[in-house]
Amino acid sequence: MCKPNADTEFAKVIKNYRKGNRSLVFVYQWLISSSNHSRHYTVGDFMSGILEEVKKERERFVAFAFAAAEIFLEVDSEGKILFEGGASTKIGPAGQTSSLVGTLIRDIISEDDRTVYDAVISHVSHKGRIGPIPLRFISENGRDYALRLFALHMPGKDARTFLALRSAPLGGPAIDPSLQSETGLLTQEGFLEIASKTMADPQAGGHMYVTAVEIDGLDQVKQKFGPKVVKSLMDRMAAHIKSIAVDGEVAGQIGDNQFAFMHRSQSDGAYIGKALESVDPKAKISTDVATIAAEPGQLEEAQLLKTLSYVLSSFCTNSKSVTFDTFASAYDDMAQKAQKRVSTIRSTIESGSFKMVFQPVVSLSTGDVHHNEIL
Repeated sequence: MCKPNADTEFAKVIKNYRKGNRSLVFVYQWLISSSNHSRHYTVGDFMSGILEEVKKERERFVAFAFAAAEIFLEVDSEGKILFEGGASTKIGPAGQTSSLVGTLIRDIISEDDRTVYDAVISHVSHKGRIGPIPLRFISENGRDYALRLFALHMPGKDARTFLALRSAPLGGPAIDPSLQSETGLLTQEGFLEIASKTMADPQAGGHMYVTAVEIDGLDQVKQKFGPKVVKSLMDRMAAHIKSIAVDGEVAGQIGDNQFAFMHRSQSDGAYIGKALESVDPKAKISTDVATIAAEPGQLEEAQLLKTLSYVLSSFCTNSKSVTFDTFASAYDDMAQKAQKRVSTIRSTIESGSFKMVFQPVVSLSTGDVHHNEIL
C-alpha cells in the first residue's frame, strides 16, 4: 500500500481534505484523473489512509470516554450495537456470555426506561450531545443496573450515536441529596442556587437562558389513567427536560406541574415545550413556556438569585404574567414594584388614610378578653 508522506502531492491532497479545504469528491476525482494515473495512487490507498485515521480517532474517543465512564457503546440509527467496550458484561440479559454487538440496545434497557432512552435519542439529533441522563439497564444478575448516560451523535448517511455510561458523577455520590427523589430534578431551592451561581460564573461562557414550563392537563390524566401513569409521565418529561439542560443537570421542579431549566440555545425553550406535549399521545396535555435571557455581567449573583426567585414565583402564580426578555428587565420590574409598595405604605401611613380594627381574642373557658389584635 502506498502511504502518503510530506514530500508527495498525494499527501498534500489528503492534508487539505483533513483540514476541510477539499471535499471527498475532489480527492476521488484527483485519484482517477489521467494526469495522476502514473503516480499509481488508487482509491484503495486513499480509503486505507482514511480508515486508518478513523480507527485512530475512534480509539481516541473511546479512551476519552473511559476517562469518565465504565462502559462505552456505539449504536446505529436503528439502535443496533456496533461496538462495545469497558465493563459491558455488567449489562445484558442474565446468562448472556457473548458480545452485545448486534443486539438492539432497547433490549438491554429496563422496560420502564425504554421510553426515556427514546426521548434521549430524539433530542440528541437536535442537540448533538446530551448527558448525563439517569437510565436503568438489565444486569447479569437480573436486577436493574442504574447508570448515567452520555450521548454524542454523529450525523450523516450512516449516522452513529456514541454512548458513555457511568454509575455516578465523578467525585460525588450516586444520588445527589439536593435532587428530587421521584423525578431526579433539582428542588426549587436547589435550582435557584445552582442556576444563579452558573449564570454569575464568568467561566460558564456565552449567553444562557432560563425557561419555565407549566404542564396543563395532569389532573385529567390522573383521573383517566391513574397516579402510576402520571408518575411515569412525569419521569419521562423530567428526562426530556434534563436532556436539554446545561450539563444535563441544571433543571428543577418548581411546582406541582411547573418545571424550569437552564440552556444555551434560545430556541430550546419552545422546542422542549412542544416535545413535552407529545411525550405520550394518550395523555392530552398542553404547555405554557416562558424563556428569559441571562446576559453575562449585567447582574451579580445575589441579584440573579432574587430575580430568578421573583420570576419563578410569578410564573407559578400566573404563567402568562412572565413577559420579560432578559433578567435585567425582570430585575428592573421587581425593583419598581418593590419601590411602589414601599411608597404606597409610606403614603398611607403619612396621610392616615387607613382604619385600625381591634379584634378581641376571647378565652373559651372564661369568656374573658385575653387580648386584642390590630387588623
